[in-house]
Amino acid sequence: MQQRMLVEEVGRYFDQEGHQPIAGRILGLLLVMDKELYTFDEIIEELKISKSSASIVLRNLQIRGSIEYITLPG
Repeated sequence: MQQRMLVEEVGRYFDQEGHQPIAGRILGLLLVMDKELYTFDEIIEELKISKSSASIVLRNLQIRGSIEYITLPG
C-alpha cells in the first residue's frame, strides 16, 4: 500500500516537471515498485489505464529516452 501511494506521489512530481499525468504515474510505477521489468499488460493493470493511453505515453517516454523497451525471448 505504501508503494502505491509513493507511485502517485512520484507521478505528481513528474506532472509538475511537465510530463503528462499518465506518464508521471508510469514513471512512478517503474521507479518505485519492487519489480525490475513490467509488461505492457502489467502496467495497464497496475495503473488501471486504457491500452491506447498506455501505448501513446509509453511510446513518447521511449522517444524521450525516459524508458527502454525490450523484448524477451519466448
